[in-house]
Amino acid sequence: MRRPGDEDITDWAYEDAIDYLYRIARRGSELGLERIARLLEEVGNPHHFFRCIHVAGTNGKGSTTAFIASILESAGFKTGRYTSPHIEVFEERISINGEPMGRDDLAAQVSRLSRLTGGLAAEDRQATFFEFVTALAFEHFRRQEVDLAVLEVGLGGRLDATNVIASPLVAVITSIGLDHMEYLGDTLPAIAAEKAGILKSGSVAVTAVRDPSALEVIRRTAAGRRVDLWTVASAGVRPGPDVCWRKRASTLETQTFDLVLPDGEYADLEIALAGDHQLDNAACAVTAIHRLRGSGRNIPEAAIRRGLAGARWPGRFEVLRRRPWVILDGAHNPQGAAALRRTLETVLPGTRPVMVLGAMGDKDIDGLIEPLAAMARTVVATRPSYPGRAADPAAIAAAARRAGGEAHAIEPAAAALRHGLDLLAGEDDVLVVAGSLYLVGEARSRLRAWMTGDAGRWREPPAEYGGRRV
Repeated sequence: MRRPGDEDITDWAYEDAIDYLYRIARRGSELGLERIARLLEEVGNPHHFFRCIHVAGTNGKGSTTAFIASILESAGFKTGRYTSPHIEVFEERISINGEPMGRDDLAAQVSRLSRLTGGLAAEDRQATFFEFVTALAFEHFRRQEVDLAVLEVGLGGRLDATNVIASPLVAVITSIGLDHMEYLGDTLPAIAAEKAGILKSGSVAVTAVRDPSALEVIRRTAAGRRVDLWTVASAGVRPGPDVCWRKRASTLETQTFDLVLPDGEYADLEIALAGDHQLDNAACAVTAIHRLRGSGRNIPEAAIRRGLAGARWPGRFEVLRRRPWVILDGAHNPQGAAALRRTLETVLPGTRPVMVLGAMGDKDIDGLIEPLAAMARTVVATRPSYPGRAADPAAIAAAARRAGGEAHAIEPAAAALRHGLDLLAGEDDVLVVAGSLYLVGEARSRLRAWMTGDAGRWREPPAEYGGRRV
């Protein structure tokens, strides 16, 4: 196999490309727009060739991105979607009309970008992993001539690599919570200021932020940049939002809701994702699409309904198995954990689930674990297969005990998952895997590999999982 660094690197295999990306990832992360701007200039500024919808937020931005992209695809637009992190395979991050970037194409473009950007070799000019992948996505969208691209912010907003784009057609800020505080600040207004960095003159915006202090920062930023901002919230929230949603019905399979906007309404909309927080996300998505319609884009209401109902987002309250229940959820901060608990209490009332939990080392472990441990029958703490950054399972187990739960630590993650399955004694029992998308991705691969056609029965684990994720 030809390796990165060989004289002729035009024929990299997929594994070469992934190895190269992981080498970049080891340099670490650093926010800023100068490096990504230089990198994109080297490859011909591909982001100048398509228009974007830009989505930021602490939680919910991935689901909102999925809703928006699905609607645009249903309306006939060739739609690029850029999200992070991936769940199982790297190329999930970059897709067009729901199809991930092909492995051969990814290998060829990583090889090409590595050569074109070879001049950016000085330490202060080297692109970070996320910047390189952002350039890869933009170049893929240009080459494939997408009509529109839906971009999920990686971290924050103001200095995130995706924010190198010109004014988006619509900017969306979903929710704000205390996460990534070492980069974004330790108060909601400070974090809101970073998220509001995606607001640019010439666009319109939508937000589901409700905290008054954070919302005031977003309003001020929008007013200063002459961005027409609409707020979104559920019925009964005071002061009243510009856009109001009201839930009609909710089951594990579907939710229906009505949406009332300043200049119209949509009745009996349907989504396939569980939890009231997903109604917030869906309402943001439909409002963003409605604003696109107002600017002259041909998006029939039938496409909105079809795309919304057809949207899927793996690893977000994903029911992998029924009776006994196996549920995956990417809740990775206190806000997400609280939403997961509310959803469990709504769709599976009275449940005392077995929780397999793993987290990254930069998280508020007590804030993340407490709402989940307090309702769990037992917590199995483990470590996501991600080198160097995962929280110690012993610390997770200790946090669960402080919350009054029973807990123990098991490594590696495969053994923790197997132990969790062994604790499912009856068809009403529930296993929940949460705390980190890295753990959820590994669990999704393993559990699907272990499944048999018989309810409640599982194959013996396969050979040790060798995948790596960034």
